[in-house]
Amino acid sequence: MLNQSIDIVAYGIPMSVIYDYEPGELPVFSGPHAGPGSAPAAYVQAVKVGGVDIYEMLSNDQLERIEETIIRAIED
Repeated sequence: MLNQSIDIVAYGIPMSVIYDYEPGELPVFSGPHAGPGSAPAAYVQAVKVGGVDIYEMLSNDQLERIEETIIRAIED
């Protein structure tokens, strides 16, 4: 994974987020590598609002919502 940066709006607040992203894998239904696959995932490393990193101030639920916003932005 490579740290990436994206500007998003979450909770109505513009923010710049540094994150890692895994695109996920499609399920494989047969063969030696059969498996259920995996969903895309984003892992927030820093959240900057007005140049200030507020990551430590955010709850797990808030971070999950920001990660979901990142995934939607990437998939669009």
